[in-house]
Amino acid sequence: MQSLEIGKVIYAVLSTDSRLTTLVGNKIFPLIVDNGTTYPFIVYRRNNITANYTKDFHLSDEVLIDINCVSQSYEEGLKIAGIVRDILEDKRFTDKGIQSIILESADED
Repeated sequence: MQSLEIGKVIYAVLSTDSRLTTLVGNKIFPLIVDNGTTYPFIVYRRNNITANYTKDFHLSDEVLIDINCVSQSYEEGLKIAGIVRDILEDKRFTDKGIQSIILESADED
């Protein structure tokens, strides 16, 4: 997998979890939300890629992804964010080229 394609993997993993789709349906979007989309929904975007090199070659990439869980109520937003975290954090999707996923920050905007 190319690091630039990480969004495809994030979508595939999130959109196949029934705990999440029960709450947001198919409303999981890269970058922007379709006009007229109702709450709740998820928006994700690749924020940064940092290449890791050894002396001789490119070893790996660290990719920073922003995932926004948007809802009408604070409680629902927390529930969705908790499920997203449970799906992704500390997981390895080596078959998809992902060695590890960590939570770097959890902001409330």
